[in-house]
Amino acid sequence: MSGLSRLLAAFLLWMTAWAASAHEGSTSYLAIDARAGSADLAGRFEVALIDLAWTLPLDVDADGSLSWNEILARRAVISGVLVDGLSLARGGKPCALSIGEPWLTDRLGLPYLSVDIAADCESPGSMAIASSLLFEADDTHRVLVSVKMPMAAHTATLAPISRTWSEPAVASAWRTA
Repeated sequence: MSGLSRLLAAFLLWMTAWAASAHEGSTSYLAIDARAGSADLAGRFEVALIDLAWTLPLDVDADGSLSWNEILARRAVISGVLVDGLSLARGGKPCALSIGEPWLTDRLGLPYLSVDIAADCESPGSMAIASSLLFEADDTHRVLVSVKMPMAAHTATLAPISRTWSEPAVASAWRTA
């Protein structure tokens, strides 16, 4: 292989790697705070608007663009999808999930719908999180989870093949908080 061919091959490989790293996959972000000392949980759930738009008809007037008024008009449907697609449990019992008012955030240059979440839990036992949100529509979707506990912090990735996370019985020896 000549020097020019090697240089061209290296350039093409670099361009392929750059294009792959520039793409943000279908990702949602869930942050849970369990440090309050009660059974209840609080947090924030962020979902890319493009992902919601693939699942729900958000562009009500079908003009090809999404306005804040269209999002607000569909907020009850959006909240329903989020509640149906996410479940939190403590002590083996499901928590009642409520969704706050939506607002927009920016992640990696993309607009995300962000909502506060509150979970009313009966018992303060170990926590479990499960998601089915967007997994049926997109097999590349991931939910990046961050959980802050009184003595530790946990991270997890939920995916179509691993849709649940359970709090470990024993805290890791690695410092995570």
